[in-house]
Amino acid sequence: MLYLATVLTANFDIRLIVLSIAIAIIGSCIALDIAEQISLAKTSSRLWWVTGSALTLGITIWVMHFIGILSYRLPIRVEYDYTIVLISIIVAIVGSAIGFFIISCQPKVGNVTLLVGSFFVAGAIICMHYTAMFALKVSAEPVHDLKLIPLSAGVAIGGSLSAFWLTFHPFKDKIVSTEVRKLCTALLMGSAISVMHYIAMAGIKFKVKNVSALLDVPGDNTVLIIAISIATLIVLILGQLAAFYGRRLSAELATTEALRKSEERLEQLVKERTQELEAAKMIAEAANRTKSEFLANMNHELRTPLTAIIGFSSVLLQKVFGPLNDKQEQYVKGINKCGYQQLNLINDLLDLAKIEAGREELDIVTLAVEPICQDCLAVIREQAIARGLDLLLEIAPDVTICNADDRRLRQILLNLLSNAVKFTECGFVKLKVEKKSGFINFAVIDTGIGIAPEDQQKLFQTFQQVGSDRDRQRQGTGLGLALSKNLALLHKGDITVESELGKGSNFTLLLPESPVVNSLQIVE
Repeated sequence: MLYLATVLTANFDIRLIVLSIAIAIIGSCIALDIAEQISLAKTSSRLWWVTGSALTLGITIWVMHFIGILSYRLPIRVEYDYTIVLISIIVAIVGSAIGFFIISCQPKVGNVTLLVGSFFVAGAIICMHYTAMFALKVSAEPVHDLKLIPLSAGVAIGGSLSAFWLTFHPFKDKIVSTEVRKLCTALLMGSAISVMHYIAMAGIKFKVKNVSALLDVPGDNTVLIIAISIATLIVLILGQLAAFYGRRLSAELATTEALRKSEERLEQLVKERTQELEAAKMIAEAANRTKSEFLANMNHELRTPLTAIIGFSSVLLQKVFGPLNDKQEQYVKGINKCGYQQLNLINDLLDLAKIEAGREELDIVTLAVEPICQDCLAVIREQAIARGLDLLLEIAPDVTICNADDRRLRQILLNLLSNAVKFTECGFVKLKVEKKSGFINFAVIDTGIGIAPEDQQKLFQTFQQVGSDRDRQRQGTGLGLALSKNLALLHKGDITVESELGKGSNFTLLLPESPVVNSLQIVE
C-alpha cells in the first residue's frame, strides 16, 4: 500500500506570541521578586517563600507554553489530553520548587548552589515543554529537528542561571539600581522560558499520512485562551500582593529583630558599665575608708603637738615666768589664737573621719533643753554683741527634754549659731525650739545675707563653700555643716535649710522625740 506524506505548514498568531512572552516576563518578575525573600527570611518562614515563588514560576512557565502552543495554528483539528496537561503543570511547579528549595537550604547562596538550583528550574522549563507537546492529539506525525533541542535547552539553562545570579547576588557597589536589576532578571528568565519554547517549536514538523485528516476543521480556542489569560492574571496579581505584603512583614520583622538586638546590646553595655561603676565605687569607698581610718587613728598624733603649743602659749600669756614686752605678748597671742583655730580644724576633720570610718558611737542620754540652749548662746554672745546683733531664745512650753548625745548636740548648735552670727550684718539671731511631727526642732533663724537656691544643695558637702568671694573669706573650711549633718543623721535626725538671698536663713536640726538606741553607725 502506498501512503501519501504531507508536511503541514503552520501559521503563528502574533498576538498570542506577544501575550505569551509578556506573561513569561511579568510572571518571572513576580516569581523572582518573591524568591528574593528566601535568603532574607528566617529559616522557619523560608518554606512559604519557596512555595510562593515555585507556584508563581511554575504556572508562568505552563501558561506561556500553553498559549505558545495555541498560537501554533495547524490546518487540521487539534485536541488535548488534559491528563497530560495536568501532569505538565505539576512538572513545572515541582521543578521550580526543587530549584528554589536548594537555594533556601543554604544561609548564604554560593555559585554551586546557584548552578544546581538554576539547572532544576531550566529542567522544569524543558520538561514542561515536551510533556505538554505529548498532550497534543493530532492526526499527524511530529518530526523533531535534533539540532535545535540542545540549543533550546542551553537557552533555558543560561537564562535561568543568569536570572538567579542577578537575584541572589545583587551588585554590592550599587552601580545598578534595584529596579534595573529586577527588570534584567525578569527579561532573562522570561527569555529563558519563551525563547526555549519557540526554538523548540521551530524544530518540529507535522506530517500527515491520511489525506482525510486535512478535511478536519480546526477548532476555535478563543474562549480557552481568554480563560487561561484571566486565570493567569488573577494568579499573578495574588502573587504580587503576597510578595508586597510579605516584604512589608519581613521588613517589620527585621526592624523588630534589629531593635531587639539593639536593646540586648544596650542592656549589655549598661550592665558592663554598671559593673565598671560598681567596681570603681568599691575602690573609691575602700580608699575613702582607708583615709578615714588613717585620720581616725591619727587622733593622738595630731592633737598632742597642738595641745602643747596652746598650753605653753597660754602659760606665757599668764606671765607665770615673768613679764613679756608688747611685741612678745603680741606674738604669743597670735600663736595661741592660731593654735586654737588649727585645733578646731583638726577636731572637725578627725570627727568627720571618725564618723565615715564607722567609729563614732553616740552616748544618748536625756537632756534638759533650756540649759543647753542657754549655754550655747552664752558662748557666742560676745561675738553677737560685737556685731550689734540681738540674740533671742524661744522654747515651746511643751519642750523640756530631748534625747541626744550632750557633747554632739552642743557641737551642732554652736556650729549653726556661729554661722548665723558670722553671716548676719544686722538684725537678730534666734534659737527657736518646738515639737513637730515626732521631732524636736532646733531652728536657728537669722536676718543675714541668705543663700541662693542653687547653692543650698552644696552646703552639707565637705569642703564646699558658697557665695561671693567676699563671703568665702569669712566662711572657714566648709567642714562644719557637713560634720553637723552627719552627727544629726547619727541621731536618726537631719538638718534642713530654708533661705532667701537678702532675707536670712533658717537652719533646723531635727531630733527624734523617742530615744535612739546607742549603736555604732556608718553614715555615707
